Amino acid sequence: MWLKSFLTPHYTLPNISGGHDTPHVVRMCAMAPKLASVLTFDSDEFETAVWMHNIDRSKTLRLQVDKAGGFIAYCVRLLAESPFSGEEQNRIAIAVRDHVHKEEEETDSQLLLALKAADKMDRFGPLGILAIAAHRGSILPAYNENRPFGYDTIDEEGLDSLYNDVFRVMTWYRHMHSDAIRELVDKENFRFYVEFARQLGKEIAEITQKPPNEVEYSVQKALGKHYFKFC
Repeated sequence: MWLKSFLTPHYTLPNISGGHDTPHVVRMCAMAPKLASVLTFDSDEFETAVWMHNIDRSKTLRLQVDKAGGFIAYCVRLLAESPFSGEEQNRIAIAVRDHVHKEEEETDSQLLLALKAADKMDRFGPLGILAIAAHRGSILPAYNENRPFGYDTIDEEGLDSLYNDVFRVMTWYRHMHSDAIRELVDKENFRFYVEFARQLGKEIAEITQKPPNEVEYSVQKALGKHYFKFC
């Protein structure tokens, strides 16, 4: 695909943080067939959107995005020489810009829904846990010593610990667009993720000696009505 050779260097450490690198993109692209079983989208548009969705995470591309006037303008510029029509280019650019809004909207295109789903599903397992640590492990503590079970936000800018981030990602399960998409989640991997969070809470409680262990409340809060599947 024509974007791979251009973006791969920008998606390679140290030009991008761990968890948003080329392997993440490749894993998302591989989800196209199963996503196509419940959503209707063009596979070429999907692959292109996946490759472009982390442009803002790249240290070497961030300035170019700003200079171009934002995500849409930069994406359209990149797509100018592509075989996509103007309408298709716009749909791809909007999907790339809006995939960061993890709660689905009624106005989301099928392409955007597929992009959001793939991005979420790649975090629901052991590799997702590593991605959290790789991305923010050098800027956030494992837990907040004053509030070890603090889980107050799902806003990236408001995170105060990796514990908080683990549950921010867990909330994405209940925010998925439909039960049909949720059924595509690897159940063994996601159960591992939930059990990891429980074990993390247990260890934090033992270390800080600040009972009670509130991790189960965090799990319930993150999963909402889907908690019963993993209790």
